[in-house]
Amino acid sequence: MDGCAPPRGDDLIMATLRLGPVKRGDTWDIACTLRQTAGGDPVDLTGCAAALQVRNAQTDALVAAPDSITLDPLVGGVSLTFLPDTTAAIVPGTYYADLQITFPDGRVRSTETLALAVERDQTHP
Repeated sequence: MDGCAPPRGDDLIMATLRLGPVKRGDTWDIACTLRQTAGGDPVDLTGCAAALQVRNAQTDALVAAPDSITLDPLVGGVSLTFLPDTTAAIVPGTYYADLQITFPDGRVRSTETLALAVERDQTHP
């Protein structure tokens, strides 16, 4: 079996993912494990690329993208970091994102759409 093949079906299944609420102006560290099926084997991410965009639910405008994305290929792990300079200007509210994986053969699979609640920070310059 080619470990780099995308899972069957339209969506990857995300496990151990927690999206928010997060605070505006903070560092956001988000980690998840991509699995073939719910509770199944992790997706082999060898040679893959990942992207995620946080978008406004009403306008579809791009609000933020991670400053770094790190893959742990053999365990299906994805770690995303948004730095304070990236999150400081985000207006509190609910936004939407999905994680998109591009496999070495060019096929693209996305997770389900995820809601991200951004809260107002009380301590800021």
